[in-house]
Amino acid sequence: MTGEQVTPEMMRSGAYKKTLEPISAGMLFSTDSPPTLSAWGELDRVAPYAVSKKFAQKLHSSSVPHDVLVFPNSGHALNRDPDMNELLGTKINDYLDRHAPLG
Repeated sequence: MTGEQVTPEMMRSGAYKKTLEPISAGMLFSTDSPPTLSAWGELDRVAPYAVSKKFAQKLHSSSVPHDVLVFPNSGHALNRDPDMNELLGTKINDYLDRHAPLG
């Protein structure tokens, strides 16, 4: 997505972070950003849960209204926490009603 190659050596050393920084969602927030709802699986190996804390901090420091839902038993698919899935559905409907009403 950056047009630059990320090598295994960059992953091991942490140098990849500088390459990926321009496309990181956390770098895109501003005071003009829309309200944001995010959901994270604590067992996610694709988008690690530890990143969610930094993501939420960026939202907060940019004064973006936001909610963060954590699925304690789920990975990236968020499919192992039925109660949280119900809450997520409710929150999505709430966000749409408040921030993107259809009528």
